[in-house]
Amino acid sequence: MQQAQNFVAGQGSFDFTGWCSSLRGICGDLEVDRRPHSQFEGQVLKRDVFGCSAVEVGCNVDRVTRSYRTARVSDPMYFLILQIEGASRMIQGGEEALLSAGNMTLIRSETSSEFVFDGFSRQLSVHLPRRLLDARSLGRPLHAARTFSGDGGAGRVVGAMLAAAEEEALGRGLSGLLASQLLDLVACMAADSTRGEGTGSKIYDIHLDQLFDLIERRLSDPDLTIDDIASEYGLSMRHLQRLLASSGTTFSQLVRERRLHKCAEDMHQPRLRSASITDIAFSWGFNDMTHFSRAFREKYRASPREFRRRSIEPPAISAGRQH
Repeated sequence: MQQAQNFVAGQGSFDFTGWCSSLRGICGDLEVDRRPHSQFEGQVLKRDVFGCSAVEVGCNVDRVTRSYRTARVSDPMYFLILQIEGASRMIQGGEEALLSAGNMTLIRSETSSEFVFDGFSRQLSVHLPRRLLDARSLGRPLHAARTFSGDGGAGRVVGAMLAAAEEEALGRGLSGLLASQLLDLVACMAADSTRGEGTGSKIYDIHLDQLFDLIERRLSDPDLTIDDIASEYGLSMRHLQRLLASSGTTFSQLVRERRLHKCAEDMHQPRLRSASITDIAFSWGFNDMTHFSRAFREKYRASPREFRRRSIEPPAISAGRQH
């Protein structure tokens, strides 16, 4: 087992910086808010749980945030988070998991999330490939930021497996078998938490949300097709078309509208003022400027150049009016 990197209280802000650097080196670009007027204490330990990448993190910071821009979109994962010590709130997609010691939650790697800590907190985060866990859900959506109790049912077994992983050095063959069993149990744990909450329209809405998230992540691909999305989501093309039609749109309409919206957002960004309109359009999957300009004017009642000029220039203030 690898040794932890400890950054203990009383050694100054350098140790906080070191802890942040170590955490980002393992978990990606995260924003960390330190609790003011308090001595810092933290720990980062990279681990292996049945062949799955994992990290154990202890800290007394206020919150850790993963923004949409820095979320992990390639090779998406579920982060299975076990609260070992202290208490925390895991927030994602309008949902909030309240964790005390022994409780768990799932967080998606490809969307923004926020971790809020109450005093010193220690957690284990196990990185599970999303495609493998989704395949075990039997068509049921797996909810992010939902509290899973470790006191009973599948949650109790998952907690026991994670505790055993810390104590035992296992061969590759046994680790692979236990990793598969862990995925099965996590899928059962997530399914148990949704029983009695209703099906029908609620499950349908969640499927739509996941589908829209998937399309959103692929907007920059100029060769994106409905077949690509259907294959990645695990639906037939006809089923996907019916799902979108029931929400009042088509695949081509949805992709065009979202790409135009993203282009308009980027034209408002001061940090992108040096980027050309062509660069922005191409970065969001357009490959024909004539088509882009026509579609943009139709949606925003202005050419891309005029829209950008208005978004950058400060509004004129009429003489004699108070604001």
